[in-house]
Amino acid sequence: MKHNIRRLSILMIVSALGFSCVTSKQIKVEQIYQSVTFLPGQIEQKVATDVKLTIIPVEGKTLNKEFFLASIRDGGSFENEIFRTKTLYYTTAKNSKRFGITLERLFDFIENLEKKGFITENIATQFKINFINYSNGFVSDGIESLKNNEPEYPDTYNPFRVNRTYLSVFKIVVDNTSNNIHHVKLSDIQVLNGFNQLIPLQNSYFENNLEGFSEKLKNIYRLNLPNDLIVTPNQKVIKYFAIPAINTNDSILTVKIVNEKGIIDYPFIIRSKSINFEYQLYSIASNCLSCYRSQKFYIVQTSNNLTSIFGDNFYFKDDDAKNSVNLYGISLSNNSIEFGKVVNFNIPRFQNKPINLGYTYSESVEN
Repeated sequence: MKHNIRRLSILMIVSALGFSCVTSKQIKVEQIYQSVTFLPGQIEQKVATDVKLTIIPVEGKTLNKEFFLASIRDGGSFENEIFRTKTLYYTTAKNSKRFGITLERLFDFIENLEKKGFITENIATQFKINFINYSNGFVSDGIESLKNNEPEYPDTYNPFRVNRTYLSVFKIVVDNTSNNIHHVKLSDIQVLNGFNQLIPLQNSYFENNLEGFSEKLKNIYRLNLPNDLIVTPNQKVIKYFAIPAINTNDSILTVKIVNEKGIIDYPFIIRSKSINFEYQLYSIASNCLSCYRSQKFYIVQTSNNLTSIFGDNFYFKDDDAKNSVNLYGISLSNNSIEFGKVVNFNIPRFQNKPINLGYTYSESVEN
């Protein structure tokens, strides 16, 4: 399990007018991380005859993706009424007037792009996620995504982020290969962190602290370890439990299962260190698909990653910039939705030179 604290220093950001004249410049980014690792990564113990229980420390932030995707699924699609009826609000640079468009209309536009062969299913899915994120107030500069080599997901539906703080989370896997019912009681679990004895948080804690966050509460009921988990014969169950944020300066953390049958220990070593990480990125500054009067949403596709951008600056690792890159954009103006792309271009070759994204497809909207 790793916890990363980012301190970001951007030495230069450039901007330009006109999407048909996009320029790029190199910038230097300096990051300092506090890396925390648990050793071993997981511990499995026999807790009863033919019953194994595994404890795995998990970084709370990594669950953003799991809970986000679980919330948008409805039969494996984006047909969830919660999202399709939601309105995305945006402004244009022309007069700063606020406009609104439903996600259903945007999804239809994206699906038309896919049907016509302008984008792949993967790009279409990421654009849908981008619009859901934006409608929920989540925007990203894309740097976190580049660092982790995967799209960045918001904490909107992650119930283990409470009052703007991630709890310390553990995955618990119960594998019952016996012919008997096995119980796992939340009250049997203790976590020793230094001289602190921590008890897993019950559902009632989340009910009191997540009032008004129905989707987060739904995820708690789905995955948080209940007070009494009943595991039937030949069943494997995966749940999570959370405690207040641990002190990573203490080198030992032990999870204990304590009941009338005895005590079973899960001892972990905590290793914490600061990492100074400095690297070069490229910033491509632009404003919109054809003019500056629109709200822009971009996806940058490298050989191993999709990066979502809400704004006018794009960032690349040096390794990515050496290879071909694809850039996709959707802009929202007061009366249209427009799509453009440029594929197989090399960033260094276009430093301080125009990159023509151009129009590929557009549809009108009513506002």
